Formats: sequence, C-alpha cells, structure tokens
Amino acid sequence: MPLKKVNTTNPPWFEAATEKADDDAPYRVRHVVPERYEAYAKILHPLYELPDVEDRELTWDEWERSRWEEEERQGTGTDSDFARLVREKTTTWIGATDGREDVRQVSWRTLTERYGMAYVPELSHWSFKVAFEKSWPRYLTGAQEGNLDPREAWALLECLRPHAEERCRFWFCWADTWSEKEDRTDAIAEGDLYDLPHAMVAGHADWPTAIWPLGENWFVGSDPDLSFTLIGGPRPLIDTVLADPRLETFEVSASMGISRYADTTNT
Repeated sequence: MPLKKVNTTNPPWFEAATEKADDDAPYRVRHVVPERYEAYAKILHPLYELPDVEDRELTWDEWERSRWEEEERQGTGTDSDFARLVREKTTTWIGATDGREDVRQVSWRTLTERYGMAYVPELSHWSFKVAFEKSWPRYLTGAQEGNLDPREAWALLECLRPHAEERCRFWFCWADTWSEKEDRTDAIAEGDLYDLPHAMVAGHADWPTAIWPLGENWFVGSDPDLSFTLIGGPRPLIDTVLADPRLETFEVSASMGISRYADTTNT
C-alpha cells in the first residue's frame, strides 16, 4: 500500500521533549530524538571511495576549479559568476554517488585510522576538518546528509520491524522529497513500515526526517544537515541496531552533542 498523507502534526510529546536549539545552546541528540527512551544509537551514513581517482591528494575544490577554468578556456561554462564565486568559497563536500555502481564502501573507522584520528561517538563529517583543511579528497564521496543509503535504510527497517506491530508515521520535512506533497513543506504520512522502502525504490520518497509507530515506543530522527541518523527506543531494539553488521553505529546518550563542534577529540 502507498503511504498516505494524514492531517496531523508532530505528536505533542515530540514537540515538548525536543528542546529547540539556538546559537547559544549546543545541538544535542535530544533535539532530534525525544529524551524519553531507554537507549539511543547513532547510525553513520556510508562513505565511498571512487576507484577511478588515483591521486589521493587531489581535493574536490581543486578538481572543480580546474574544471571551471577549462570551461572558461573553451567557452562552454554555464555557471554565473556569482554562483561560481559562492562555490569556490565553500568547502566542497560531495554527498552522493550519482548512481555509480563501481564505488567501494569504506567504513568511518577505516578512514579515521587512515588519517590518524580518533573513532569516537561524536564523529561526523565535520570531524575531518582536522585532516582535510580545505576540502575532502576527490577519491571520497558521501556521506549523504539527512539521507540513509538504501542498503542501510533496509537494514534499519528490518531491525525496527519486530517493534512495529502497528502502522507508522513518517515526517517529511521541507528538505525531503515525497510525491504526495504539492510543495516543499512539512507533511506527515502514515502506512506500514515497509511501505517506505517501496516508495523510495519507486522514486516517490526520500528517507524521511522522522519515523515513529503509532504506539510511540521508538523514534528515528534525522536532519538535513546531519551525516548520521539517530534512534531512541527500548534496550532490545537498540541492541539489535548496534549488533547489525550492515550498520556502522555508536551507542549514544540523549545529551551527547551533535553539532559541527561536538567532536572535541578530533577538532
């Protein structure tokens, strides 16, 4: 069955439990997943290596700049001067594989070992600023911000399934894609847990910003700016998520920081 839009808002307990972060307050797990659960886990979104890039010192911003310069020489560029300036001044982070099937997944643990970093629960793509001062190397791609890859999404849903006897709610925020929405505004859909992967495979939906069952005994939360997904729930569920070999995870607390400055070990 397809997901169906429901005329409701986020549950009151979610709005009340998730503190609203501001510039003066560190962003924490409880800002994404309510502080009402027995245990919490953090699922890192996958990273990949591009096998056709041999120069591991070449960065994404260097590669982009050389491409733009070549387009200028040939007169084939299409970007406006303003757009080009903005992109040159921004640290390049490519978060998608563009459908390539030849990429090789590399674990976050492997990457931290490769660059002499600590493998800690606060780890995120921001942590690598210490290793990549200007830009990520061109041979790496991922992790997608706010979006689990299909393989990891399916693994998580299989972990959730025994704890989702009822229908579930799926919150698609303004940054998500869902085909029933008329515009990019918040919407909540309802359906069976496995209705979600069918919608994702059909191209009708992205990974949603939040998922919870009608019984509200667990909650999965993401964010358009995060390279990981968070989940709170009963101890048996979190243990199942932490033990799944398809997922790269940390056990975390509701008070752990998740902002770009949270990883004080590496930054």
